[in-house]
Amino acid sequence: MSKQTNLAYDLSRYEYNKVQAEPKREQMIKRSTKAVPAGFSAFRTVMAIFVAGALMCFVLYGKAEETTLQAQLTAMNKAVDVEYSNGVRMKAELDGRTSIEAVEEYAENVLGLKKLDKSQVEYVSLQNNDVIEIAKAESNTFVNVKNKFYELLEYLGG
Repeated sequence: MSKQTNLAYDLSRYEYNKVQAEPKREQMIKRSTKAVPAGFSAFRTVMAIFVAGALMCFVLYGKAEETTLQAQLTAMNKAVDVEYSNGVRMKAELDGRTSIEAVEEYAENVLGLKKLDKSQVEYVSLQNNDVIEIAKAESNTFVNVKNKFYELLEYLGG
């Protein structure tokens, strides 16, 4: 049988000692390094920050481009509105120049024309029974032979 002694037990662990109550600096360093999760690396953190920064830059650049394009669109719409109003103005001006009153005024003042009187109107009457007949031109013998030849070719050609 075996002897039982107290040599297997380290009873000094259970003694309270003021010096041992304060953790040593080495133990504190070990504790702080143990607080970092497994698989953590500074490179991954730096890369994650870099990727987040790059994504933020892309979003800001996209917003800046969108703002620029919106400004261009607004300028183009303004130019289209100006040209449309110019077109309406020119159409109204053209309608004013080509109105009946404007044409009559131009004819009287510039060209010296006057309105017709009833005495200036002449009526022409036509008879319905008049008919104009055109006589056939006489053709010579060679033309008749040529025409008959073409008719024969048409008949044979189908």
